[in-house]
Amino acid sequence: MSDKEYQSISHLSNQLHNQILHLEEGEMELEELQFALENAREIYERLVVLRYRAYDELVHTTREMPMSAETVVPELPIAEPLVEVSEEQPEEEPELVTEVESKVETPIEQESLFEEIPEVAPEPMPAPPTPPATAQKPVEHESIGEKLSKSPIPDLKKAIGLNQKFLFINTLFSGDAIAYDEAVSDINKMPSFSDAENKCSELRVKYKWSDEEPATEQFEDLVERRFL
Repeated sequence: MSDKEYQSISHLSNQLHNQILHLEEGEMELEELQFALENAREIYERLVVLRYRAYDELVHTTREMPMSAETVVPELPIAEPLVEVSEEQPEEEPELVTEVESKVETPIEQESLFEEIPEVAPEPMPAPPTPPATAQKPVEHESIGEKLSKSPIPDLKKAIGLNQKFLFINTLFSGDAIAYDEAVSDINKMPSFSDAENKCSELRVKYKWSDEEPATEQFEDLVERRFL
């Protein structure tokens, strides 16, 4: 709408009305629909500006309006009370407390029934005889870990886990993985536990195993379980 000449709001509204009629009849093309949209937008923007100007003028006129000195708020007369308050004090109402007190009968004092019954102390019950103490054997409960630690191992090489294998190689075989594999393979093929025990004694001397090392105890327990 900025490229056209200035048009009044009434002219724009007439054009918009005709365009709406074409739209309802189904004869409006896309270009005419665009013109209708621009006319509606132009009318809306002008009405917004007019509303702002009217509000601005109203505020200015309200601020500039001088207060008239003659405008005096009339004092309203104080209405006299319609009912005259008597200065005489009201008559005191008769007290009803005395009547209520007279109607309330004093409770009859009754003697307690428990005063006539003498208190009898209960006789102490004889203590039951204590049975002779019998020596009970403590029940031994084996944990699941203890039961598994005593179960036989069919194959020593498969029973040793990966982390445990690295522990044995680094601690008992000075980091020599080949020596570890050969020792486990030889022990696994031995016919009896005595032969395997002799092999462990040779390894203990060769690699200087310590009894205080947990890995030593773990390895020898696995060897023992192999021949259960």
